[in-house]
Amino acid sequence: MKRLPLTLLGIWLIVVGLVDLLGLSFAGSQVFLAVLGLAAGVTILLDFRSLKLAKNLGWLLLGIWLVLVNLLSVASISFPSSGLLLGLLGVTAGVLILLNR
Repeated sequence: MKRLPLTLLGIWLIVVGLVDLLGLSFAGSQVFLAVLGLAAGVTILLDFRSLKLAKNLGWLLLGIWLVLVNLLSVASISFPSSGLLLGLLGVTAGVLILLNR
């Protein structure tokens, strides 16, 4: 179970990358990707301490980013400056993960 969050994240990243690179699309692909991304984010948040990432704020922010981005996508919701806020959250998560903070 400890590897489930990272496995879901890896699968989500691969599928999103392939869809973008190869221009792939199938019926329900947006919903599938959003649900997979949500699952990855939620499992990261739920297993945060057991993954020994609790000292790494970047992983917490990544989980939050995954949930927000995919939830907004599935629900077709946006709010003022959502792109800016999600972009800043994503960049911050990435930088903190790289710095191992």
